[in-house]
Amino acid sequence: LLDSLLKGGVSPFECDLRGNTALIYAVRRGNAQMCQRLIKAGADAEVQNKQGAAAWDLALQCGHAGVRRIFSPSAADRDLSKPLLGATDLMTAAWKGDKEKLEEAIKHRPMEVDDVSKSGGTSALMLAARKGHLEIVELLLQGKAKVGLRSRRGTSALSMAAEEGQIEVVEALLSSSGGDRPNIHDTDDDGYTALGVACENGHAPCVQALLRAKSDPNQQRKNGWTSLITSSYNGYVEVVKALIDGG
Repeated sequence: LLDSLLKGGVSPFECDLRGNTALIYAVRRGNAQMCQRLIKAGADAEVQNKQGAAAWDLALQCGHAGVRRIFSPSAADRDLSKPLLGATDLMTAAWKGDKEKLEEAIKHRPMEVDDVSKSGGTSALMLAARKGHLEIVELLLQGKAKVGLRSRRGTSALSMAAEEGQIEVVEALLSSSGGDRPNIHDTDDDGYTALGVACENGHAPCVQALLRAKSDPNQQRKNGWTSLITSSYNGYVEVVKALIDGG
């Protein structure tokens, strides 16, 4: 319906008597897909309603992490903007969760298991972790995929899983055996650890798992903010409790 209205020439800047645009309504509803479509049609996140609040302000206040990241993509979001650009068959199978094709690719081209994409430097393990394909992640780990690899902007498979709240994948990566284990203290280009992105997005189970793995709950980002400040600002009560319990 939204597509039909936009194609029919309805302005994305139309608003109600209080100055609330369609983008503001979409933000309040937490509908990231609608936000994307409205922005593509020219909607402006900085346009304020009569109370002086813009869509960007409401994205921060409402605790809708997926919506907030439409306006302010994370390092991982930027690296995954074109996830399959220049991807191998193995990477494509990992992203799509195709177990049969992945097994075939590993069997015939095992040396490609740690190849990275041209667009964001992401590996098959990162792609599978991001999508939450636990079985694929486990197959890649069995195939000796490197857990410690980092993308162009410094994100890892662990961070990508934590950012999306993929708790089973986070636990699988944390418990991976062998010498190549994830470094929980690695930061991306924005200064976030895996714990930091889990807190930023309100994923309490991932936060608890990372704290059990001895991730530093007090590590500061480049702007001096800690995970406690971030989660408090976004209103994630369970994350705040987990951080306090974790020291």
